[in-house]
Amino acid sequence: MRRLLGIFCGVALVCLLGCQVSQTGAPGPRAAGQEQVRVEQEARELREMKQAIERYGLTMTSLAEEIKRQSERSRAETGPPEIVKDLWPTQRVLATAMQAAQLQKTDETLHLLSRLDALVQALYSDLPASQIITRCERALVHLQLPEPNLEEASGELTIAYDVAHDPKLPKLRPAGVDALIQTNAKAQINAGRPTTAIEVVETVLVKCADHWSLQMLERVRAGILAAEAAVAREKWPVVEAELMEVHRELTDLAEEVHLQGYAAATAEAEGGRMIEAGEEQPEAGAEAEAEAEEEMAAPETPVEGEEAPPEAAAPEAEAEAAEAGTR
Repeated sequence: MRRLLGIFCGVALVCLLGCQVSQTGAPGPRAAGQEQVRVEQEARELREMKQAIERYGLTMTSLAEEIKRQSERSRAETGPPEIVKDLWPTQRVLATAMQAAQLQKTDETLHLLSRLDALVQALYSDLPASQIITRCERALVHLQLPEPNLEEASGELTIAYDVAHDPKLPKLRPAGVDALIQTNAKAQINAGRPTTAIEVVETVLVKCADHWSLQMLERVRAGILAAEAAVAREKWPVVEAELMEVHRELTDLAEEVHLQGYAAATAEAEGGRMIEAGEEQPEAGAEAEAEAEEEMAAPETPVEGEEAPPEAAAPEAEAEAAEAGTR
């Protein structure tokens, strides 16, 4: 694909240069020879590019579409961490499932719980502890072969170290695992001691499995399964109680990953407003109206450097005049 992008960019460049030549007019007599050589070279390169495009069975339109897909894919891969991206739909589906449970809609609730379970499994795989476990398990396979493949094992542990050492979302990273991987396990592999490296990797697996983030999502999945079983028994209070517990656990996870901050940053980048899933927020007008009512109900306090409006002082003056007349 990089070759195709290079081809397309080259074609665009040649077209641009051609336009520039037509705009500037014919070169002077002194540069005529050099200009002719350059034009012939560009024409030859253009022919080669067209032949390459035909060889791949592409057209300029299909190539442009592929470039657009690559651009969209690159855009989707940037931004917040994967766990943040997956938390947004998880909370939204959870909120919808809780509403369906309140209305005792059996089929809809079961369908939403199934979707919720799939999203939670995606969250589980997004966790650094889970990713480290996966890479370490792959490394163990290579280390435990009759003829250990140290190179492949080292490659898997390199990726595990990158995850464990990533400064983003530090509370989700198992403490001390990065040092175990880099200083101990990889050092043993480099020294040609796979048996000792296996012992270190197994220690890493134990530390990651005990991490609170994995245990939290295991409780979330257990709550979803319990809710599904309660729906089958038509025990709707139990369903609502289980989903409330799931909501509490996911809210705690959202706070750990600073979900609300990522939502605000995304909304600012897109020029819009992103509402955190599962949480109803009042409209701007209603919010402003509520604040205005609170200000009217609250005792008036003069603000430094600002004079009170005449309308605010009028009721007090009328009250003082009425009191004086009574006396």
